[in-house]
Amino acid sequence: MAASRGPCRYLCDGLQNAMMCAMTKVDYANVDRALQRVDSDYEAADCHGVICGILAVDDALSKSFWMGEVMVVSAESNFVVTESQSLLNELYAVTREQLYGPELHFIPLLPDDSVSLRDRVRALRKWCEGFTYGLALAGLTTDTPIPQDLAEIIKDFTEIAKATVDDDAPDQQELAYAELVEYIRVCVMLACEELRTSSTSAST
Repeated sequence: MAASRGPCRYLCDGLQNAMMCAMTKVDYANVDRALQRVDSDYEAADCHGVICGILAVDDALSKSFWMGEVMVVSAESNFVVTESQSLLNELYAVTREQLYGPELHFIPLLPDDSVSLRDRVRALRKWCEGFTYGLALAGLTTDTPIPQDLAEIIKDFTEIAKATVDDDAPDQQELAYAELVEYIRVCVMLACEELRTSSTSAST
């Protein structure tokens, strides 16, 4: 299991991620609003988790594969649907670049620090649920042979999806949250590497 690089590294990567998102209008609030406008059952966190789970298994899967999963299309909202699709397409492109581009500046899409810790932890839970569901959507089943590291990641994400917030020691709670986000960030990149290596080995 890859070790966490600590909250400081998380903050640095967060700034780089924020800069990329600012250039493309892809941020948590915009994605969340886009999904609400099309009456999606998803929020920004689990939507991004689903995308990452799918990309971890197969980065060549078409965007329409997951778009149909996260969007509810209404015949009466063509402009809204088109606008939301455009933003989600950008999210897909940015996420794929973060996971597989040379810079590897991946950060899970989560609310910023202006949002209450309780709501950020809730989003973190939904992100983890979305990621494991995305793995399943892309074809990873309980019968699929997977590396031990990946099995541990899935188990850990299932546990993180149950995380709660205590009212005591807010500073420690904030630190614990930052460490969890960093742990998830590293684990997702490791999962992508493990699955890509497994896929290459199976095809040779």
